Amino acid sequence: MLKTIFYSLLLSSLFFSCTRATSEADMSQMWVSIPSTSDKLGSLSVSELKHVIINVTGEGLPFPILFEWDKCEYGCNESVISPDHFELNIPKGNNRLFQIIAAYEGDNGSAEFLYGDSVKTLSAPQETVDIPLNAVGTSTHLSTGKISGRYLDTATSGPTGTLFVKYYPPGGKPAMIIETSPIVSGWFSAFALKDIPLSYEMAGGQPLNGLSNIKLNSPEFTAINANSTNFARVEMPPHYNCNYNGAACVYGDQREAKTYVYGYWGPGRTSQTACLGNSITAATNSYYQTATAGTYQLLGFNKNGSSSLEVVSYFGSISCPTSGAYSDYLSVSTAMIENEQSAAGFYTP
Repeated sequence: MLKTIFYSLLLSSLFFSCTRATSEADMSQMWVSIPSTSDKLGSLSVSELKHVIINVTGEGLPFPILFEWDKCEYGCNESVISPDHFELNIPKGNNRLFQIIAAYEGDNGSAEFLYGDSVKTLSAPQETVDIPLNAVGTSTHLSTGKISGRYLDTATSGPTGTLFVKYYPPGGKPAMIIETSPIVSGWFSAFALKDIPLSYEMAGGQPLNGLSNIKLNSPEFTAINANSTNFARVEMPPHYNCNYNGAACVYGDQREAKTYVYGYWGPGRTSQTACLGNSITAATNSYYQTATAGTYQLLGFNKNGSSSLEVVSYFGSISCPTSGAYSDYLSVSTAMIENEQSAAGFYTP
């Protein structure tokens, strides 16, 4: 879903109550051009736009404006055409800094991440900005996911507020906000990427220890094994979900591969562990397509083994303590993996 949101959801009501209403005459309708395909993946014949994040900052804007687009929110199949521009309504003003990070995916699943920025003064009712993009990272497969769990300042408490997921572009350019997410007593679940490092910070730029400049395939996560304590990792291959239409199962579009990291962070962390809390032998509603056209089978469940396109791969402890749920251990479940439920004992957006 296309969306434009202000920097802090928690501060939005205060911001709008304390400033005058912005009239249409004070706004510019922006046409932000970006290629729907890219030739920067070299030998790949086609590379299609899959994800876009735009930040706008500048004079008179108390908070950055964040715009997000994800092709798979409309369905990942080929019938969904990626746009070559995005329309934004931005308050007029001097020296508006437009920053973009875009992910393109090639025919074989390989991906490249491109970054670009441009400064423009907005004075007319309609404006156009073209932003040149340059490669900042590649990946063998386009894979997003989440880092979820609890950040502990002390043995029993963590911060509450808004968590900002940021990307620091090359060349000393200002940090981009990738996502805002609630954090409640240290419990959080936030967007993450493979191959592109992101940083997780509280309001005012306070970093979370152990969560700066980190990727889903950072060494501390790829090293997770059966003897690991604080962290667990799950690799979900590309898959289909079954949606019932009466008695018939409709599999719909293929969903992207995902990586999830669960655990505990922060100076208050001691022996808390992430672990597999029940005997999972297969996925409950995630399927792969077999070699026979139109035939699907449930993904298997592999514990601390090799990854494949036919199994959900779990890496970490497979034995949870007998007491102390959430305070001493975080139990990874199929609902957390397949439905992206919060790692905490309650739901968050």
